[in-house]
Amino acid sequence: MEPSSLMSKKYHALTFQINTDGGQETYLNVYSEQDLDNNNKLNIDSIAQNCAMVELSFIPYHLTHTLIWRRLECSVYKEIAWLLSGSDNKIHLFVEDRQSHSYMETDITEQLPEFTVLPSVGLWIDIRYTHNFTRRVSVVGCDCGTLQMSLVNVETNSVIFNQFSILDGPITQVKLFSLTPKDIHPPNVLKSVGVEERDCNPDPLKNDLHLIVCSALVPTVVYMNIQEQGFVERQILSESDHYDVNLCACVADINFDGFHEILLGTFGKKILMYTWTGDKWKLSGQRNTANSVHSLHYVDVTNDGVNDLLIQTPSGVHILQHCPGRVHNVFLSRLKDDNAGKEISVDIDIAEAFLVDNVSVEDSQECLLEIDEPPIPLQAGDAVDVIVGELSPETSIVSEPLLETIEVQKPLSDSDFDHKPLSDLEDCPCEEAFEQTEN
Repeated sequence: MEPSSLMSKKYHALTFQINTDGGQETYLNVYSEQDLDNNNKLNIDSIAQNCAMVELSFIPYHLTHTLIWRRLECSVYKEIAWLLSGSDNKIHLFVEDRQSHSYMETDITEQLPEFTVLPSVGLWIDIRYTHNFTRRVSVVGCDCGTLQMSLVNVETNSVIFNQFSILDGPITQVKLFSLTPKDIHPPNVLKSVGVEERDCNPDPLKNDLHLIVCSALVPTVVYMNIQEQGFVERQILSESDHYDVNLCACVADINFDGFHEILLGTFGKKILMYTWTGDKWKLSGQRNTANSVHSLHYVDVTNDGVNDLLIQTPSGVHILQHCPGRVHNVFLSRLKDDNAGKEISVDIDIAEAFLVDNVSVEDSQECLLEIDEPPIPLQAGDAVDVIVGELSPETSIVSEPLLETIEVQKPLSDSDFDHKPLSDLEDCPCEEAFEQTEN
């Protein structure tokens, strides 16, 4: 079974602590939903009814999930499992008992032998499968500064090698990534009509796997080509220690050039952006924030096919979006490069949004966009739909430029999150929201 087929059932998990008269109790809750509506949207009521609760005997630290291989009689199948690091210096593995529809802890040595022993609390875990799911690269960063990387043979479930490095101070995050995007993830509205995920690079290079390591006391480090070089090829991100602790890292193609940039969130109210120049990582931009940055994610929250930058701070979650006009231009330029001389038709339905503590889409209205260049057909009878905001059953042929954006050019503050229509905000693409830095 392919990993994407597991997504027919959606999972959500969280850990929490309850204060009682006898002390404190900690729990792991796993929510699941199998029955999705026609729009492939989550049903909150259904999720709440399908909750599995597991009482914990330790304080939870980092919760993540991965795929494991389990044997049932004569067959082998993939299953989602939850990994949770705890105050007992262990990583705990939770899997679903399909008969009782509950979750239970299982021996991690049998499934993930690389996590059997840790020197201290594991603060962050990351796992990546390679070589058509025959190899697994596992990384864990510990509170004592120990960085552990393991290469595992999935077919035999044996550790090929372990490598360790000691950093000064706790490791706040580790992240495995590639220089170029590997997969195309279409929005749910396209999945509902049969558009599937695709591999952008069916023959990836073996050495296109790298590792970001954020530390509390030293600059952030990027280890290049870790499957071949291990921890040998190390690059320090310049000025990454100038703004207090590096709390988080995110990998995203912000400028649409086909290569990932590295974004760092700091306790010193800065987001730093680094660009790959071919031989090193260069600080190319930075952005002020109103509070310390605890988490960064580059995901599609509006379901329009374009990722948004989510910034989690103590004051809430702030969302930066790409300028629709720039996305439109990039889209047309890519079509021209790949389909010269073919005709296209473009339908756009844009919803006006208001910037509060997050982005909400309300009162969908039609907007027209003008295409200066003569239309270029794709194939006879084909049409390409560019969807910005929520998709409605009726779309309109575009004839006027898109001028609205929900991007805020100045540093975020509490005053930025009052109700403001899009037309009152400045037109600034997400990739241009970072102050350019000259090294």
